[in-house]
Amino acid sequence: MHNNDLVSSMMSMIQQQASHMQHLEQRLVKLERCCSTATTPRSTNAPTASVSAAMTTNTVALSVQGLKQRWYTVTAHPPFTVTVKGSHPNQAGVVYVRAINGHGDFDDTVLDPDSRSFPLVHGIATISCLRFVKVSSHCGGWFQLEFSCAGAASYRSKQIVVRCNRMMSDDKAETEEELHADDDIARISGVGKCYSQRWKVLGCHTVRDLANIAAQTQTRDGRQALLDRLRKDRGSLTGRRLNQLLAKAQRVVARDSLEARLAAPVKSTSATPTPPPTAGTPEPQGKGVLVTQEILSFRMSPAFTTTTPPPPTATATPPPWTLDMTAAPAPTPQTWALLEEVDVDNMINYDSIFGE
Repeated sequence: MHNNDLVSSMMSMIQQQASHMQHLEQRLVKLERCCSTATTPRSTNAPTASVSAAMTTNTVALSVQGLKQRWYTVTAHPPFTVTVKGSHPNQAGVVYVRAINGHGDFDDTVLDPDSRSFPLVHGIATISCLRFVKVSSHCGGWFQLEFSCAGAASYRSKQIVVRCNRMMSDDKAETEEELHADDDIARISGVGKCYSQRWKVLGCHTVRDLANIAAQTQTRDGRQALLDRLRKDRGSLTGRRLNQLLAKAQRVVARDSLEARLAAPVKSTSATPTPPPTAGTPEPQGKGVLVTQEILSFRMSPAFTTTTPPPPTATATPPPWTLDMTAAPAPTPQTWALLEEVDVDNMINYDSIFGE
C-alpha cells in the first residue's frame, strides 16, 4: 500500500512538470514569433534607406551662384542660378525656395508667394524676381534660404540681412569688393549723408583719405579726438564703428595697390653692357691698393696720358766697385743748404694714405 502511494505521487509530479514544460514551450514560440516580426523589417529596410540617403547626399547636390548677403524689401533680387551637381536621374523638375528666420524656424511669409518655385531646365534653375516681404530686424536679425529639389540634398544659404527699401541707394557699395580706393566716401555702406559731410569738412573725400587718416591716428587719444570732432554734440558713431570703418579703408587701399602691382608690366632685367674705358680714365684698382689724390691728379695729367717714347737701350754698366768714386764732385755748401730747406715730410699726404 505504501508503494502504491509513492508511485502515484511520483506520477503526479511528472505530469505537473510535463505541463509546465509545455507551457514554457508555448511561451518560447510566441516570443520567437514576436521577435521575428519586429526585427525582420528593421534589418532589411533600415540599411536600404540609409544607403539610398547616403548615395543621394554624396552623388547629387545643389549649388547657388550670385545670391547676395544684403538686400532690401519690395525690390526684386538680381537673378541668380541654382545648379544640380551629380548624377541626377532627370535634369528637369522644380526648385523650391523656403525662408528661415533668425530664430531657426521656417517662415513662409518672408518671401512673396510668386517667389517660391522655379523650373529646372538641363540641371540649372534661374531664380528671378525673388522678393522679400519682411525685414530681417523684425525676425531675429537675419534670414536663410533653403533650396530643395526632388532627388537632391537641400541647400541652405548663408545668413542674409534684409533692410527696408527706403535705405536702398544705387551709389552705395553693398560689399567691400565693390569698393575702391578712389571712390567717394559716401559709397561706403554705413556712412550716411550727415557723416559724409562731416568727413569732407575734415578734408577726407575718398577711401584713400580715410586710410591716410587711419595711419595718422593710431593712438587711442588720436582716435578719441577724431571721434569727438565727428560726433560733435551727438551722433551714432562709436569708437568701435570708427575703428571698423578705418580698418575697411586700409584693406581696400591695400587690395587696390596689390592689384595695381600685379597688373603692372614686368620690366626687363637684362644687364646693360659696360662701356669701354676712355682715354685718361684711371684703371680700376685692385683690393687693398691705396690711391692718393696726388696720384690720381698725376694720372689724369697730360704728361701721363700722352705717349712717351721708349727708354733708350740700356748699355752695360760696370759694377759699382769698379767706379772711380774720387772723380765725383763734392757737394757745395749751397747744395747742403738747399736740402735742409726742403721739408720732405710735408710733401707726403699721410692722411689720405692711412685714412686718419
